[in-house]
Amino acid sequence: MIITVFGGNIEIITAKNLGFQMAIVEKLYQTPAFSNVSLMANFHAGAQEQLKSGFSGRVEHIHTTYVVTMSIGIPGTPVSLSIDTGSDATWLQCKPCTNCFKKRDPPFDPKESFTFKYTMCENEHCKIFANRLSPACDDHQRCQFSIKYGDNSTVSCNMASDFFQLEGLYVNRKAFNHPLYFGCAFSAIGVFHEGEDGMLGLGQGPFSIISQLNISKFSHCLQPPGTGETSYILFGDEARLDGQAAPLIRNKVFPSQYFVNFHSIIVVYNRSEIKLNVPSDLLAMDKNGRGGLMLDFGTTLTRIPKVAYHELCRVLLIQASLANITAKFHRGKLLRFCLDASLKDLKDISLIFRLDSVDIKLTGRQLFNRMIFPDTVTQELQELECLTISVSSNNMRESIFGAYAQANNNIGYDLENWIVTFNNMQC
Repeated sequence: MIITVFGGNIEIITAKNLGFQMAIVEKLYQTPAFSNVSLMANFHAGAQEQLKSGFSGRVEHIHTTYVVTMSIGIPGTPVSLSIDTGSDATWLQCKPCTNCFKKRDPPFDPKESFTFKYTMCENEHCKIFANRLSPACDDHQRCQFSIKYGDNSTVSCNMASDFFQLEGLYVNRKAFNHPLYFGCAFSAIGVFHEGEDGMLGLGQGPFSIISQLNISKFSHCLQPPGTGETSYILFGDEARLDGQAAPLIRNKVFPSQYFVNFHSIIVVYNRSEIKLNVPSDLLAMDKNGRGGLMLDFGTTLTRIPKVAYHELCRVLLIQASLANITAKFHRGKLLRFCLDASLKDLKDISLIFRLDSVDIKLTGRQLFNRMIFPDTVTQELQELECLTISVSSNNMRESIFGAYAQANNNIGYDLENWIVTFNNMQC
């Protein structure tokens, strides 16, 4: 079926084993982590008819985040949402937004969509989706929830539903044939950028787009920042699940995120390998379900525990001195280890993250990004190559595999067989 909205063709696609693409971009639980299983079964039954044809979309890198263009409501309002595999909730700033960050475009106005609906507190979806997100009710009995991210950014939302369209890489937009639940934010405080309107959550909890559409597999391949090239994400039958495979594991503290077991870090310099002198149980998941490596391209830098980070810097300092390269630490919001060198000078340095049955090698722009800092003595600006790895926040045992490290890797999530695949390639 084809319908026309504000002059463009929209193909209504009706999702398990859906096949569609978004250029950028579990139900991992075997038993749904919510109370009303029958209601979610009915919800997913509608999603089973979704997304039978493939589609492509466009994702840009803005500031430090990867953003996809979507359209919400009928008639549609275009929005740019940061893609995040490390969280569930999809949200965008809405009018009236009483305490929100400055951005390029005005907030979404619910009054401009004929199909927008607030979710009331008695609605079963409020109990299912918001039960892990600090739910509340306002004076009009509308369902509300709050989110706090790892960088201490906080978002407060009214829960709502509306139709979404995903902006194609080519001509057509593609829409879903039933509304999706999301957060209409009236407060968003923290580290956000003017080029984004909100967040597209691809975690594995019941509120995520992955779960609402009953998606069984997806993959993405990110271009390194600064290339200006388009990245992509593929869903369902379009997903690329090639390369080395590692089992996904569950973290009891972060049940909605995607984790793999993490054993060691190896520094490679001129083909010689130096394994970091840190206990393996510092990185691996323990018997209490803590630790492991979270796959999260909503986080820019890779994070590792403080002990491992200090040991990594110690080893790199030795290698830098052997190559007559000056090392410097920059202390901003995050501690950064930097080298006064060009990326070409660092071509012989790489890292290996050793997982269950998989070695992930980081080189070039996966490992270093160019930064400009004032010199601590002269205050003159200097360009440095800085490690794309920093310290885990708040003494977390968990490590995070961030967006820079994931660049030029096709990473595929097979949520039926509970594995993730890694294939190093030019995206």
